[in-house]
Amino acid sequence: QKLAFAQMKQKLVLVVWVCFWTVLSPFAALTTAAAAGTYTNPVIAGDYPDPGVLLYKGVYYAATTSGNAPDRFPIHTSTNLADWTPRGYVFPRTTSLTWAKANFWAPEIHHVGPDRFNVYYVSSDAAGLLCVGVATAAHPLGPFKDIGKPLVSNPSGYIDPTFFHDDASGRNYLYWKLNTAVSSILAQELTADGLAIVAGSPRLTMFTSNLAWEGGIVEAPWMVFMNKFYYLFYSGNNCCTSNGPNGTSVYTVSVARASHPLGPFTKIGKPLLQTQYANPASVFTGPGHCSVVPFYRNNDTKTHPEWYIVYHAWDRNHVGKSPGRNMLTDKAFFGTKDRWPALSNGFPSYKPEPTP
Repeated sequence: QKLAFAQMKQKLVLVVWVCFWTVLSPFAALTTAAAAGTYTNPVIAGDYPDPGVLLYKGVYYAATTSGNAPDRFPIHTSTNLADWTPRGYVFPRTTSLTWAKANFWAPEIHHVGPDRFNVYYVSSDAAGLLCVGVATAAHPLGPFKDIGKPLVSNPSGYIDPTFFHDDASGRNYLYWKLNTAVSSILAQELTADGLAIVAGSPRLTMFTSNLAWEGGIVEAPWMVFMNKFYYLFYSGNNCCTSNGPNGTSVYTVSVARASHPLGPFTKIGKPLLQTQYANPASVFTGPGHCSVVPFYRNNDTKTHPEWYIVYHAWDRNHVGKSPGRNMLTDKAFFGTKDRWPALSNGFPSYKPEPTP
């Protein structure tokens, strides 16, 4: 009788257990699905600064600074801005470059025309002068062929180029930084193929560092046209020093806007994305050098896109140190009443966020 009772008890426990999981399993599935639908920064850990991001046929291509590594400008691809796959380099070590010798910084791949993708980048020449270069390819993964000389150069040094095609006029423009003690963002018209400056076109100053929190530095321009405005995003202050409180950096992202791609531009006058200085749990510092890109649900480009910012940031208390500047992704918004954009909640996210 004791044996029969024990067997009956075991069967009863088994039945209760099966019933419990039958009821619970849908909720477990929901929890798993929710977890799978999130991401947490960084989206690429390690030293991948100055991300230039292109969206082409539903795929994002991110090129990043490589410094003096033998393989120059890593390229990663993604379909959701959160999960990235390494796909090679703009200039693999086997690539022969005539003028560009060192300091390979700030690459951006842009779709300039049918079967034409140009990468705009920074390098120093044999004399050590920082110049803006350009190379072209028939596909965003290359192979890229450099034009054989700097696109623009100056004794003070030029860095941080970006390309913008103005749909309203059909013209192409180059924006970049004049690397002086008090820096400026310059712009000039490019030819239809994006490989040369239009002869006789004016080289204009969009704006100069004139706000205290910029620390004399404005750099890393990126242009977006939205809501009848040309929004020129930029970074302010020093990218690579621990000049903030408690092991942080005061490098930041801000924006200026105009009704014409060559200005005049009005700055918003404050940081849009900065370190959360008072929150030690916020693990990232010095957010900057961004791309602001659209995201289309189901790749439907006829719908209104969502917007995201892709940028770099240091680990807190590791500014200027290993592992370097991680690549991060956060939400951007253009729907504010005053038509100024907003970036994330003003700080780099460090908790799970919905995957685009």
